[in-house]
Amino acid sequence: MESRIVITGCGSVTPAGLGVEALWRGILKAQPFAKPLTDPRYAGLPSPQAGVVPPAVEAAIARVANDDPSLARSRCAAMMAVACAEAIGQAGWTREILSDAATGTAAATSKGDLHRLFDGEPGGLSLAWPSAPGTLLRRRLGIGGPAVNSVAACATGTHALIRAAQMIRDGQVSRALVTVADASVMPLLLGAFASMGVLTADRCRPFDRRRDGFVLAEGAVAVTIERADVAVGRPLVELSAWLIGADPTGLTAQDPQGRTLARLLSALLSRAAWRPEHVDLYCAHGTGTPSNDRQESAAVAAAFAGADPRVTAAKSVVGHLLGAAGLTEAIVAIQSLRHGIHPPTASTTEQADDDCRVRLTDRPMPADLRSALCTSMGFGGQIGLLALQRMA
Repeated sequence: MESRIVITGCGSVTPAGLGVEALWRGILKAQPFAKPLTDPRYAGLPSPQAGVVPPAVEAAIARVANDDPSLARSRCAAMMAVACAEAIGQAGWTREILSDAATGTAAATSKGDLHRLFDGEPGGLSLAWPSAPGTLLRRRLGIGGPAVNSVAACATGTHALIRAAQMIRDGQVSRALVTVADASVMPLLLGAFASMGVLTADRCRPFDRRRDGFVLAEGAVAVTIERADVAVGRPLVELSAWLIGADPTGLTAQDPQGRTLARLLSALLSRAAWRPEHVDLYCAHGTGTPSNDRQESAAVAAAFAGADPRVTAAKSVVGHLLGAAGLTEAIVAIQSLRHGIHPPTASTTEQADDDCRVRLTDRPMPADLRSALCTSMGFGGQIGLLALQRMA
């Protein structure tokens, strides 16, 4: 019999603030955290706004960087360190547990600290490498067990959690620290995404008739996962099943009919031994772009065969954290299951598009939530799916 895998700790630094509670309060308020970018470097961009972390987070980043100068060289690693401290604290892991060979890590970024390529920093290329923040973090925490680094565009965080779960399932480790960060609020990337036509100059409106793109954001999140029978921390939810998939349609596009995603969603339900009507909450990738929301809606309709699960789209509030988006949304799902609340989707008020008929709410709705399914998608056809279950 396969061992159950549970999540025992969560940590977060996002535009919503410092800590998971700040993230959850922000989600429930359904007020987007996008801010204008007033730095002259962003002048002339068609969408000069982003979800940037607030002063409280910047202060926490400064503290860890001051404590460990190596983290001052990597914004991604510093944000990871702050998020990990919260998750590790909630799980009750000690230094001895972190140094145990049975403790692994999955520390991921989709692109590392790219700005180091342009600021003349010695070793800038190595710091921009996606594996660099994880290396700096493991050294800080003294983790010597197995380590993996996933790079899967905007599905990076979900893939990291899956890789960590696979290490536990394969018997390599008994527990793992999973963390992912993204520090992409910079002129180069904002200009690149703007040129692709995927950034909104207004608000991210997933599944809305007026949707026209997402808001770029930064941040880091972390979770601790453990084999249930030897868990140190108190289980928050069970990771019941997972799936990695791919859609070969294009470099930046998925099957417009949603057929690949629908097939993978059905496969995940089978792995979890759930029927479509057993899914109480679907945490959508929900970028607010016309094509993504249309194909995701089609996939949900096909896979759930009329079961009509509740749907939420966190990017409408915190923005698109790119590589960190999937794990951020998993934490929102965990909070939803623990508190029994269907979280609102912000700014979606005209759901008149027949191509995007999903069951949203614009305010927090109490609900008996026992299970949640999370979807992440990324450039290159990357897909990651999670099935989470409330502890009995």
